[in-house]
Amino acid sequence: MTRFFAAQRLLQSSITSLSVGLLLSGCSSLHTLKEMNPEANDFPSSLAAEYLAFAESEAEQLHWASAERFGEKGLRAMRGKNVFPEDPVHLRSIPQTDREAMTEARYRLLSALSCGANEVVPQIAARAQLMFDCWVEKTATVYEPTYFGPCKDGYNDAMTQVEEAIEPLKESETDSGRYQFYFGLESTTLRKDERAQIQSIAETLMDVQYYKIEVTGYADASGSRQHNKVLSLRRAKAVKEALVKAGLKSEKITVSAAGEPRSARKLQDREARRVEVKVEAYQ
Repeated sequence: MTRFFAAQRLLQSSITSLSVGLLLSGCSSLHTLKEMNPEANDFPSSLAAEYLAFAESEAEQLHWASAERFGEKGLRAMRGKNVFPEDPVHLRSIPQTDREAMTEARYRLLSALSCGANEVVPQIAARAQLMFDCWVEKTATVYEPTYFGPCKDGYNDAMTQVEEAIEPLKESETDSGRYQFYFGLESTTLRKDERAQIQSIAETLMDVQYYKIEVTGYADASGSRQHNKVLSLRRAKAVKEALVKAGLKSEKITVSAAGEPRSARKLQDREARRVEVKVEAYQ
C-alpha cells in the first residue's frame, strides 16, 4: 500500500511537471514573458517580474487561465503599456463587503501611484499591485481567509512602505483645487466654456511631475437610482476623456460615480447634474 501511494504521488508530480513544461513551451504570454527575463529596475520591469513569479506559481498549481492572464499583464508591462490593478467591482463571487473593501484598497493604491510611488519606490509599488491582484484573484477563486490572507497582508505591508516613502511628496503639496462641470438633462456633453476650463487645468499641470485627479459624477433625481448611477459614471468618464485629450495622463485620473446624492431632491437640477474634479499636485 505504501508503495502504491508513493507511486501515485510520483505520477501526480510527473503530470504536474509535464503540464507546466507544456504550458511554458507553448505559444503563451507566460512563455514569452519568461523569455524576456524581466529584471526589477523601474516600475514596469518590476511589475513584470512580480507578475511572472505569480503566473509561474499559478501554473505549478495547474491554474492555467490565471497563469496565462497574469503572464499577459506582465507582458504588457514589459512592453510599456499601462497595467492597472484588478477591478473587483463586478466579481459577484466575492461578497459585497469584501468587494467594497477591495475597491477602497484599489483606490488607495492608484492614489499612491498617481502621487509618484511608481518612481520613488518602483519595486515596492510593484509588489503592492501584485499583492492586491493576488488578493482579488484568490478571494474570487476560494473564499477562505487562510487562502487569500497572505496576499491581503502582503498588500497592506507593501502599501505601508509605499505611503511612508511618498509622505514627503504629500507634505510638499503646491497646488490643489476643486472644479465643477454642469450638464443638461440626460446629457454627458461638456459645454465649450467648460472644455476651455479643462484645457486650463491641463496647462497648469503640464510641468508638474506628481499629481492626481479625482473625478466624481452626479445626477439629479429625475431617473431611477440605477439609471442615475450609470449616467453619473458616463459624465465622469466624459470629463476624464477631455482631460486626457488635453494632455494629462490617464493613469493619474480616477473616476467614480456618486449617482443621485442624498441632497439631490433639495438641489436645483443644474446643481445636481454635475461632475466634481479634485486636483492635487506635488513638487
